[in-house]
Amino acid sequence: MFCQDVQQLHLKRKELVCGTRRWSLLTYGKYDESDNKTYSIELEECEEEAVLDLIERVEIREEVTLAELH
Repeated sequence: MFCQDVQQLHLKRKELVCGTRRWSLLTYGKYDESDNKTYSIELEECEEEAVLDLIERVEIREEVTLAELH
């Protein structure tokens, strides 16, 4: 979607809906170089049991610990 490198990624724990919690992988940035606002941009979303797979897929396993996620 974007032709630029993502410098910072954030994991966001979302609300619990019908017994399933979802997580998002976010970054913050501008949609356009001339834009004055910074936006929260959701890159991916998954169910809670797939969070570790998401972390592995985006290669941030060394940056996040299970203790931090709890």
